[in-house]
Amino acid sequence: MASDIISLISYFMHLTLRTELLWVVAPLAIATIVMLVYFEKYRDERPGWNTHVANSLVLLFIGIMLLRHIHSIDGLGSINYITFPEKLFVSAAVLGIGILVLGLNFEHFLPEKIARYASSPLTTNLVAYIATVFVFSKIEINTIAIISLIIYFILLILVLNIIRIPTKIFFKYLAELKAKEKREEITADKKEIKKRKKEISQEEKRVKAQKKEIKEKEIQVKKQGIKKLDKQKKEAIKLKKIINK
Repeated sequence: MASDIISLISYFMHLTLRTELLWVVAPLAIATIVMLVYFEKYRDERPGWNTHVANSLVLLFIGIMLLRHIHSIDGLGSINYITFPEKLFVSAAVLGIGILVLGLNFEHFLPEKIARYASSPLTTNLVAYIATVFVFSKIEINTIAIISLIIYFILLILVLNIIRIPTKIFFKYLAELKAKEKREEITADKKEIKKRKKEISQEEKRVKAQKKEIKEKEIQVKKQGIKKLDKQKKEAIKLKKIINK
C-alpha cells in the first residue's frame, strides 16, 4: 500500500509538469508563493473582506474550468459528465464550495478570523490544485487514491510552511538591520546636535566676551570724553577769569 501511495504521489507530481496542466497550476503556485512571502514580510497587515472575496473567486473559476475540461475529454462533450461521475462530483464540489465561500464572504457572514483562514491563498489554492490534479489525472477513485491525495495535500502544506521559515528569518533579519541603521542614524544625529550645541555655546561665549570688551571700551571712551570735557571746561573758566580782569 505504501508503495502504491508513493507511486501515485509521484504520478501527481509528474502530471503537474505536463504542459496542459502547467498552464493552470503555474498561476496558482505563483499566487500562493507571492502571497505567502507578502504576509511574512508584512506580518502586522491583515487582509480585508475585499481580499477574502477575491480569494474565494479562485475556487469558483477553477470549478468552472474543471467542468469545461471534463466536457472536452476526447471531444465527447456532455456525455463525459456521465462517464466520469467522480470528476464531475469533485468539479461541482469545488464550484459549490467556491460559490458558498464567496457568498459568506460577500455578506460578511463568518467571523473575520475564520473567513481569513477559509479564504487564505494557502487554503483555496491548494484545494483548487488537488482538485485539478485529480480531474486531469487518469486514475480511478478508490481508497488508495483518496489517501494519496490527502497525503499529497498535507505534504504541500508542510512544504509551504517550511518555505515560510527562511522567509520569516530573512525578513526578521532585514527588520533588525533597518532598526540598527535607524539607531545608528539617531546616534549620529545626537552627536551632530551635541557638537553643534558645543559650537553654539563657544560662539555665545565669544559673543559675550566681545560684548564685554566693547562695553569696557565704551566706558573708557566715555571716561576719556568726560576728562576731555572737564579739561576744556577748566580752560574755559581760566579764559573767562583772564577776560574778566
